[in-house]
Amino acid sequence: MDNKERQNKNTVNNIKTLGWVAFFGGLSQDMIQPILPTFYTQILGLSKETVGLIEGSVTTIVSIMRIVSGIISDKLGKRKSSAGCSILAAIFITIFKIEK
Repeated sequence: MDNKERQNKNTVNNIKTLGWVAFFGGLSQDMIQPILPTFYTQILGLSKETVGLIEGSVTTIVSIMRIVSGIISDKLGKRKSSAGCSILAAIFITIFKIEK
């Protein structure tokens, strides 16, 4: 197997892996999404207006961040933007863990 064939096989494997990751990520999100409004109202005691505000804010932020991350990825390249996002995620996770 020459280098080109090995690279093609690795690419196919990466695509399959990312497909499964996207599938299970979407599945888990679809499973929790219908339960969240009930959790907000019954467990946390939030009003329906507050739940609507939370859900609307999440959707708006996700839409805006897709545009922003696309622009950053186009300017910096895929690897640099992926590494930068990973570093930022690690920093924020650490900060939130320390606060609790």
